[in-house]
Amino acid sequence: MTKLTITSNHRLLIKQIFQAKNQRLLLLLSQRLQHFNLLYDGVMSYETVQAIRYSFPHLKTFSACLPHFEDFRDAIPSFMQHMTSLQYLHIGLECDNDKKNFTTQDMYDWFRRHNILNEFKLHIDTYTNSIHIWL
Repeated sequence: MTKLTITSNHRLLIKQIFQAKNQRLLLLLSQRLQHFNLLYDGVMSYETVQAIRYSFPHLKTFSACLPHFEDFRDAIPSFMQHMTSLQYLHIGLECDNDKKNFTTQDMYDWFRRHNILNEFKLHIDTYTNSIHIWL
């Protein structure tokens, strides 16, 4: 298994993967997983982002919808810098971000302010309200 996609129907799976009772599954995934997609618009905790970062060092692509991206402003650059195999990162903004007035342009400005734009190719997709990053 090199690809794992978790949808809203399976959103509890992400928490279960990191539980101690599933350590064998986590070990297997950490050795083989290269493509990880989280296709639900619920909030991921900072701890989950960090667990993904540490547990799946061989990821080549990571795609997630992070409706509360501003909660992860510290996690995303750290994620990108420590995932040495990562080639593509997709961050989608949906749902509650409209209420918070947080847009893809805000994300772009934030990356620019932190001087990390020169490390990757960035594409802002206003149609899907998401940002695509090729490292």
